[in-house]
Amino acid sequence: MGYSNRHGGSGVKNVVNTVVTPGTGSVGLSGFGFALYARYYLDAARLVRNAGSTGRFNPVPYSLYCHSIESSLKAFIWVSQGLGTKEIKDKYGHHLAKLWRDAKASGLKNVSVKPTPSREHAIADAHIYHRYREFQYINVVKADTDFPSLPDITVLARLAERLDEIVYPLALSKA
Repeated sequence: MGYSNRHGGSGVKNVVNTVVTPGTGSVGLSGFGFALYARYYLDAARLVRNAGSTGRFNPVPYSLYCHSIESSLKAFIWVSQGLGTKEIKDKYGHHLAKLWRDAKASGLKNVSVKPTPSREHAIADAHIYHRYREFQYINVVKADTDFPSLPDITVLARLAERLDEIVYPLALSKA
């Protein structure tokens, strides 16, 4: 294997083959991982939503915003209640309505994420589809009739943005 040294010359680097055999176990992120993933989902949602329209319904931004909101709410519950990540996953799954309810009860409104009527409505509508992965596993041809109470994507986007602004720094400070 060749390389250039800092003086512009080249040399040969000795390569040693090493085998690493990991033991049994798992590596998990702290609850900060929820906030980090929320940010990743939010970044992806922005890209997909801003990529332009084909004229057909695109469920992907809805799915990504819902994942971002779900992950931010899990991060907030981790910060505010001190639950472990496995406990949060087991207790909430992908249940947006329960996450929203419990995050509000744990003081979400006290950190400038107010439960407005438009947010309440968007969470209720999104929950119907997100919990059962209907934004991911749909018949796109029938999308106009398969989503009778589609959540307002602008409200979802703004909520995901607001949660990221507030929850990410909180989770980072606890990580």
